[in-house]
Amino acid sequence: MRRLIAFTQSPEPDFIYGSLLVVAFTSLQFTAATCVSLGYYFGVRLAGRIRAALVAMVYHKILRLRSLKGKSVGELINLCTNDSQRVFDLGLYLPVAIAGIFICVFSLIASYVILGWTAVLGTASYIMFYPLQVFLSKLITHFRQHCIKITDKRVRLMSEVITCIKLIKMYAWEIPFSKQIGAIRNQERSALEKTGYIQSLSTGMPPVVTIMSATFTIILHTSLGYDIDVAQAFTYLALLNAIRIVITGTPVAAKAIAETLVAMPRVKELLLMQEMEPIQDKPKNPENAIEIGRATFAWDKESTGSTESSIASLQQQQPEEGSDNQLQQKNGEMEILLDDSSSLVTCLFDMNLVVKKGSLVGICGSVGSGKSSLISALLGRMVKMNGTVALEGSIAYVSQQACIFNATVKENILFGDDYDEERYAKAIDACSLQEDLDILAQGDETEIGERGINLSGGQKQRVSMARALYSNADVYLLDDPLSAVDTHVGQHIFRHCIKDVLQGNGKSVVFVTHQLQYLTDCDYVVLMRDGRIAEEGIHNDLMTKDGEYAKSNTYISYGRQTKTITICCWTQAAIMNQRQYSQRLVMMSSSILDNPDLWMYQIIYGCSVPALILITLFKSVVFTKTTLCATTHLHDKVFNKAVSCPMSFFDTTPSGRILNRFSKDMDEVDVCLPLHIEYWIQYMLLVLFTIGVIAIVFPWILITVAILVTFFIMLIALFNRTIVHIKRVDNISSSPWFAHLMTTVQSLSTVHAFGKSDEFMRRFHRLLDENTVPKIMFFLASRWLALRLDVLTVLLIMTVALCVVFTHGYIPPAYAGLALSYTTSLLGLFEYVVRMTAYVDAHFTSVERIVDYIKNLTSEAPKKIKGHEPAADWPKQGHIKFEKLKMRYRDNLPLVLLRISFEAKPKEKIGIVGRTGSGKSSLGVSLFRLVEKEEGEIKIDDIDISAIGLYDLRSKLAIIPQDPVLFIGTIRYNLDPFMQYSDEDIWSALEKTYMKDMVSKLDNQLEAPVVENGDNFSVGERQLLCMARAVLRKSKILMLDEATAAIDTETDSLVQSTIREAFSECTLLTIAHRLQTVLDSDKIMVINNGKVAEFDTPSNLLA
Repeated sequence: MRRLIAFTQSPEPDFIYGSLLVVAFTSLQFTAATCVSLGYYFGVRLAGRIRAALVAMVYHKILRLRSLKGKSVGELINLCTNDSQRVFDLGLYLPVAIAGIFICVFSLIASYVILGWTAVLGTASYIMFYPLQVFLSKLITHFRQHCIKITDKRVRLMSEVITCIKLIKMYAWEIPFSKQIGAIRNQERSALEKTGYIQSLSTGMPPVVTIMSATFTIILHTSLGYDIDVAQAFTYLALLNAIRIVITGTPVAAKAIAETLVAMPRVKELLLMQEMEPIQDKPKNPENAIEIGRATFAWDKESTGSTESSIASLQQQQPEEGSDNQLQQKNGEMEILLDDSSSLVTCLFDMNLVVKKGSLVGICGSVGSGKSSLISALLGRMVKMNGTVALEGSIAYVSQQACIFNATVKENILFGDDYDEERYAKAIDACSLQEDLDILAQGDETEIGERGINLSGGQKQRVSMARALYSNADVYLLDDPLSAVDTHVGQHIFRHCIKDVLQGNGKSVVFVTHQLQYLTDCDYVVLMRDGRIAEEGIHNDLMTKDGEYAKSNTYISYGRQTKTITICCWTQAAIMNQRQYSQRLVMMSSSILDNPDLWMYQIIYGCSVPALILITLFKSVVFTKTTLCATTHLHDKVFNKAVSCPMSFFDTTPSGRILNRFSKDMDEVDVCLPLHIEYWIQYMLLVLFTIGVIAIVFPWILITVAILVTFFIMLIALFNRTIVHIKRVDNISSSPWFAHLMTTVQSLSTVHAFGKSDEFMRRFHRLLDENTVPKIMFFLASRWLALRLDVLTVLLIMTVALCVVFTHGYIPPAYAGLALSYTTSLLGLFEYVVRMTAYVDAHFTSVERIVDYIKNLTSEAPKKIKGHEPAADWPKQGHIKFEKLKMRYRDNLPLVLLRISFEAKPKEKIGIVGRTGSGKSSLGVSLFRLVEKEEGEIKIDDIDISAIGLYDLRSKLAIIPQDPVLFIGTIRYNLDPFMQYSDEDIWSALEKTYMKDMVSKLDNQLEAPVVENGDNFSVGERQLLCMARAVLRKSKILMLDEATAAIDTETDSLVQSTIREAFSECTLLTIAHRLQTVLDSDKIMVINNGKVAEFDTPSNLLA
């Protein structure tokens, strides 16, 4: 370039020499563009591999974890999505930052050659830009650490809302959860705002630094009396432009480094968590399948593992200095020891148990006695503190809450094993599934929704049981599998599946149950109390003793189921205008020192630098506030829209796909999109001003620009269709592995027990690879376009260079140097702008997906209907009337209720029984209007419930669901999210449900923590807390959907007594599988295949 500009100053032009200079100059530009593209390709490939390796490593670690230690599904998804993206960005942009260091060093040397030591001082301001970026990146790291914690909290809560949406709707709790999500979002917005200010400032610095360096150098150079000619001045400006192109990537690299520094400790924390250690020892006696000798077991502190005992009090407990680090509760209560050194909570003590091969061992005990913990210990999910544990053979496991995967019924049963028709048919028959499969539209090829959403509780448990039976394992660990099925089906499964098929084929079975009638047929019975084996022996022998087991059998066995983003462009235009105005320093004289107004220019341009810095700061504030206002508005609208959707949306849409809108898509809208928009505005204006400067010098160059723009448009039209499609595929392909990750976390015990970790890992690798390919293709496609745009830009540079040569004598050398220096700055800049355009367009697919939910999701009926609000004290009586009700869950599904008609009079207790899948729970679905009726009507106190708002209806009803639901928070929050009741009311409700003693012993009592899914409480304790929630609600109408399924006989008897007393003024609908539960009801309704088969008093029905 220096020689070309010097050529314009020569008195006699040599056009051949000038042409050779143009060829050499153009060749160097083309070589530079090619090398940059090649380096980018290797960078993208490396970044893609690093991201995939990190996500796979995290998933592999999750599969091996003993427990999650309080980590939620939302946190793990955030780790695998947002944090892995930060590592990808680091691999992509870090080489740019490293290259920038070397380019700055070489630029110092070149600037010294061009202008001498004054240029070195000016160029050094670029080097000072790096320490400034380091400082800004540290600030970004600090704010991002805080922000990511809040984002985790929001995603975790959102995951919980999606998972528990059915209960939230039934209790009309959308408002408190919306407020809680909104409060967290406001905290997140505040943290994002602080990060955005710093990030925007970092983004706006490169153009300012270029101007500042050029201004400072020329002012210093001329103030010291040194002359500067045209060739020197514009060669130096071109040098600064070359540095600027590299430094443009520095803010992005700094951001990637900062956010990776935030992400890595989170990944490290997960990788250092304790892994599960399967039982390796074999029994000493070859006739035994299981041997436990004087063993003590502990849970990880703050574990989300299924702890049968209540350890919530120890979640945050810190023993006082000088204490003996243990908590002992005497008088028959559970003794729990806290091992401070290893953060373990000991809850099984001095266990001695032998299970012989081919035997059936029954485990019973009250709620919180340690039954499920014993099963977990045999699975290797607890820590063995001392003693010995030995187990021989493969394991099959059926959890207390059925583990169902988003696959067909057949795939759920096979669970990756080869299909054996005879074994499959035997499993179907033994688990009494054939009748259910006949009802399903596609039989065993019917796809089951996430968490078995389209199956009843009993059907889910029987599918889970069939999976275990089909596995043909040696040892079967059954954790209360019959609690969710009716008496007839339960007897069938126990006789044909457990006794005939399993024990008949020599399988060893450990059978946890609360239903004492099954224990009479067990070979050996173990009664647990307070984490210890209280009694053990043969059923008949235990009955002859006056012990707890004999007393328990005297109780009646009750059934227990019981805006457009606005952007301030004018500030950027001011910066670009300054760049253009600064060129007026061009003089016709060959020496700048000849200008009499030199001092005035020095003052003006010297003062312009702080003005530009102030404008940049102002721009950063306005841009950040504007974009965050828009993204928060999007978040609030999509959340309100999602929670107002009918249940059919959640039944048919994988939760991972919904959560994707609030995790990955919101992350792109909050973080990635504003960054790329700001870059696009900044450098688009720079390109326009640059072309304007060139056009002033060579007006006819606009013809070339027009031709090149035509090619640009053709390339971009071809490219945009591709890039948007690739980005859409990237977004869509991420949902399956999200869902797979969620399923894995929720089913860890089952995956471990069946030894399916490798199979799950292979499936995850396949899903991750399917997502990695479009992600890499997205970046490589943008580089494909960039290289072609760079070639067109090189042609423009060549055209300008030829104009400089062949207009020798017509254009002043200063103007020629100005045009040439600005043209070279377009290399890399032009394609960068086009690439940013593509990125902004592609990232808008996340906005598009969010807006798609906002516009296209169907909402439920209104929460309130003006003019149709019921009285404040409605319903006064609790009179319920169903008239010829027909209901189907979705348009393409068969009817599940067929002209149901019955009447429940005020304060009447109605028992509802029937086979699993007969339609009992569907009555509750209709009553709460989770699904709107097709025909008929339901009236409460003579008011048609379809004529009033959903909030007015649901807030007046109460339900205790079949699957107990607890939320992350505290016990108080779970019982009273509206803060409507006093402590006395809450304690009274806990006392009535026999939870007062347990809660009062917790560290923080009502403020004791509840982890995700309430996993720090046993299933029975969760059901009792849900019952306390219903007691507090004081509704006139209450539905119990197998609400005491996981409660022992004694507690169940007491709870049933409480129900009769606490809800004596209520109309009570009790769904049960066992007649004993509803024998004291005023009437019993038998449901069969969606119809009322019988409806009368118990005495008449039994007569």
